[in-house]
Amino acid sequence: MATPQRNPFTSLALAGLLLGALGQTNWFLLYAGLLFGFSMVIGMKRPPQMMRWILVLAIGTPVTYILWLVLGWSKGGSLWYVDALMRAGGALLAILPGLGAGLVYRRISPRMRKAAAA
Repeated sequence: MATPQRNPFTSLALAGLLLGALGQTNWFLLYAGLLFGFSMVIGMKRPPQMMRWILVLAIGTPVTYILWLVLGWSKGGSLWYVDALMRAGGALLAILPGLGAGLVYRRISPRMRKAAAA
């Protein structure tokens, strides 16, 4: 019996929304660290749909911000679309270094294992 193909988009979308909710609070360091960690794991696995996974994770923050505005929980200081784009850019600023760190670790780890065994 063949194993079913696992689709991580729903779990990544839920994680992106939860991290977006965390980004609405004052826990910015934890928010950025978790985005970095999630993207580092994605970079270490290097799946074929890597950019889709990253975009699904990054889109959670602006979607949560817009939801916050609709529910009236946020105090919008500027235009809503400008704030949403700034939040998406901020999420990508945390995600891209994590993705790079995961890719570098994936590239270097076999060499480190060979050097340690020798």
